[in-house]
Amino acid sequence: MKKGRFTLPLFCAALFVNCTGELPLSDLLNDSITLKFLGTYESNDPYGDLSLSKDDVINAGITGNTNWNAASDIYNYANGLTVSRVKYYIDIAEIRIAQGQGKSGSQSISDYWNQFAISRELLCSDYATVDSSRHLPNCSSNNGIQKLYDFFNGGYSYKASDVTPGTYNHLGIYFRRFNTYPAARFNAAGQFINASGSVASQDASEQSMTTAFDNNGIYGFDMENLLLNPYGGAASEPLMFPLQRKDLSIQVPGNNEPYVLEVRVFLKNLMMAHVIQGGDGTGIVYVGPSDWNIDHKYQDTYNSVRMGGSVLLTARTYEPASVGSIAITGGNANEYFAAVPAGSAFNPLTALPLAATSATTGVIKNLMPGSYDVYRTCDQTKCGTASTAGTCSTPVPGQDGFPEKAVSCGPAVAVTKGTTTNFGACGSSC
Repeated sequence: MKKGRFTLPLFCAALFVNCTGELPLSDLLNDSITLKFLGTYESNDPYGDLSLSKDDVINAGITGNTNWNAASDIYNYANGLTVSRVKYYIDIAEIRIAQGQGKSGSQSISDYWNQFAISRELLCSDYATVDSSRHLPNCSSNNGIQKLYDFFNGGYSYKASDVTPGTYNHLGIYFRRFNTYPAARFNAAGQFINASGSVASQDASEQSMTTAFDNNGIYGFDMENLLLNPYGGAASEPLMFPLQRKDLSIQVPGNNEPYVLEVRVFLKNLMMAHVIQGGDGTGIVYVGPSDWNIDHKYQDTYNSVRMGGSVLLTARTYEPASVGSIAITGGNANEYFAAVPAGSAFNPLTALPLAATSATTGVIKNLMPGSYDVYRTCDQTKCGTASTAGTCSTPVPGQDGFPEKAVSCGPAVAVTKGTTTNFGACGSSC
């Protein structure tokens, strides 16, 4: 079998290729595998800037803080946040795949995890640290700002080597660190405070929260600890290390044709402004993934509530020389068109679709020839505070960034190599 070499990042401008998801010519000639890593619900053409939702605590008010509803700064902070304003610092240890359902006593480590993408990857919004004389040297030397941009805008190429042809159902992404910015503290009077505890402007308060990234201090908030466990419980297997699925059907071809292994984890457009409150009315405002699968409160020691299990992933393979597309019309902003193999079950609350696009674009690209069911997915509800832990048993009107509704667009559609199939209008509304 042909061994692949490390691929170059897919920088459209630098390589003079279009941004349609196709590989540059150099990849097609020289590599068997390109591991493409995305941070979006969509497999192509993601949405741009959107406003962030607010969790239930922001909407209802901090318990014990009589000044909360009058603290306009708090509301301005939440209402002024958009996707583009959020900064990310993400440290990925490795991505691995396996053909089993988890390691058993009869399996060796080499049977369980294939060593195909074991390089550490650092993605960051900027290189600044708390110490103005320093920067994030490892993230800078690895072009971390560009990688993060590509992660949220079509994907970037993660260093990988070929694996044995076959079907892989198990994939895991090892998150070493996941930090976000901004984050700010406020006192019992509903006023923002700086690192010394004095009343401060919103901008000054955003430098009151510090965390560590790649052994350097940065301004921001460590999200990973809040994502490690299922909602309201302890993880039998720690979430995020790895974030994993064991029910995939990743087909690795054995014909020596160049292929893409696409891995998607939904973060962009899922982010929400959250509050952790203390019993004395103090608290922290910060940004993290929406807790779409339960009432929208992050870990909060005063109310003894927790969050977790809110980040989903999927993976698939396709051969760039063999793909086709489906064109659909009729969608609205903040909706998605999704494709899954015809006849397969699709529950948007438990798994990301095989492939998807923003509804305003309406073309699902890079589909291998075959028959597909097309869905329109929409974000219409939130979970009420009476929902059972780990489920959304009490949906209420509202939006939280996660498209929990899915309706069929009609009969299955056939995709052929090198063509765009015009599906027409998906008239069904969520």
